Amino acid sequence: MRHILIGSTAACVMAASPVQALEFALRGNAVHISGPVKMGDNVRFDEFMQQPGAANARVFHLNSPGGTIGIALHIAREIRKRGGATVVNGRSTCESACTIMFAGGATRHYVGTAGLQDRLNGARGGLGFHEGNNANADGRGRQYSGGATAAMINAYYELGARGAAQFATKAGFNGMYRISGQTALESGIATSLSPP
Repeated sequence: MRHILIGSTAACVMAASPVQALEFALRGNAVHISGPVKMGDNVRFDEFMQQPGAANARVFHLNSPGGTIGIALHIAREIRKRGGATVVNGRSTCESACTIMFAGGATRHYVGTAGLQDRLNGARGGLGFHEGNNANADGRGRQYSGGATAAMINAYYELGARGAAQFATKAGFNGMYRISGQTALESGIATSLSPP
């Protein structure tokens, strides 16, 4: 009886808390990537890109609140290997680790940015940067992580978007610093404000 109860409880917990992960969709010749970056998404991305149609895609639209830095860096490197263009629309969101995926583009297009301003916190939308964080030891909440911040900055340098490093520390680990299209272009984070 005890084993049945434990099994039922585990099943209820799993059903009550679905694990969200990146979603991949092929629309025309472009891959749309949305959702939080989680463990295992690197494998799912690689598998998705082997599908007919996706294998030849060279444009990657991003809409993500971020997540695991190492997984985002893997996807960024794969996009770069393909010579892909990354696209973020100012009306969507590309925050935190998503900015690493954006930096992976051989060309980086930040579109629909009219009206966006450099700002700390405030309205959502566009490219958003912050210091790195990880889970507290007790599993409740988040805390600042110097290692995660350094990993983000190193990724920006590796991918040739070193201008992004200055924004990684403009907001605390629980805040967000958003940038305008002009700032993204001038700092070398974006290569264009027009669609690919």
